[in-house]
Amino acid sequence: MGKKRKPAVPPPGSAFAGAANLMIAANNVKEIAGTKIVGRIASALHLPTPIDPDLALDEVGVGDLIPWDHALTVMAFPPFKADGLELRKADVMHARTVGEFGDLVFQWYDTNGWTIVDA
Repeated sequence: MGKKRKPAVPPPGSAFAGAANLMIAANNVKEIAGTKIVGRIASALHLPTPIDPDLALDEVGVGDLIPWDHALTVMAFPPFKADGLELRKADVMHARTVGEFGDLVFQWYDTNGWTIVDA
């Protein structure tokens, strides 16, 4: 077979290279509004708004759900899944309220390089 071609790289200092570098930098900025996180949690868990952070997790949903069940639901929620949200079962099982659970979601975003705005 023929030789593998190297991808074309624009010459340094070209307008295209500058714009491409800006685009790459912009795509590496991960920013999310705190209100968006809260809204996603409310949507995923079908919580009425305004959300009561002191609401016990065992009062959310139908049946005998444990905190990990809620975590699985939230992690599978398409916007969270697209962000790569991964909660640890050991942490989630200690959450007793919606607020404590939400704090774990905020913590994941913070420790995974996201900037939370208006939080």
